[in-house]
Amino acid sequence: MENKKPIVVAVVGVVVIVVIALIAVSMKRGGLGGGGTKPPGAPKGEDVFRPENEKALATVEGGTRQVVEERIATPEQNATTSRKDVAVPTIVVDTGPSSFRHFDITASGNKFNPAILVVNEGDVIDLGFTAEGKAYDIFFPDFGVYKAAKAGETVKLQFQGYPFGSYKFNCKEACGGATVEGKLIVNKK
Repeated sequence: MENKKPIVVAVVGVVVIVVIALIAVSMKRGGLGGGGTKPPGAPKGEDVFRPENEKALATVEGGTRQVVEERIATPEQNATTSRKDVAVPTIVVDTGPSSFRHFDITASGNKFNPAILVVNEGDVIDLGFTAEGKAYDIFFPDFGVYKAAKAGETVKLQFQGYPFGSYKFNCKEACGGATVEGKLIVNKK
């Protein structure tokens, strides 16, 4: 029996190595699910969810990430030179390579006000969202962030603006079919 022990250990070792090799090959080809999110042969970085849109960047399925077409400088705390439709942060704290930025926006009359948020890549976006007149919600599909607010209520959201690009956010459910949209611009550092 003692002579068979080294053989059993060797066989188990070979099986483990083969299993690890198969997992590695599978992961290289797109994961264990058989293909991952990219079709076979898709170039690295190609947006496979919206290939017909030449201005689209790689994103999550159902995402909205686009090339930033309108360059808007990232506003600093309490700036007065920004456009009226661009949110100005009420708090900015530099945390090294990125910043913490707090914004307040409202939804009323089936519009977000202000409707454009601008941050730098990697910034933490802290958002106070207030529904006025009726219930509203706010949804950032690319970041998986969603909050609903009753009339007169303010809710808090927080997420990181990464990677760079232009993103849409919208009222997903509470707006009763009305199109209520805004834009998040994440400037490349």
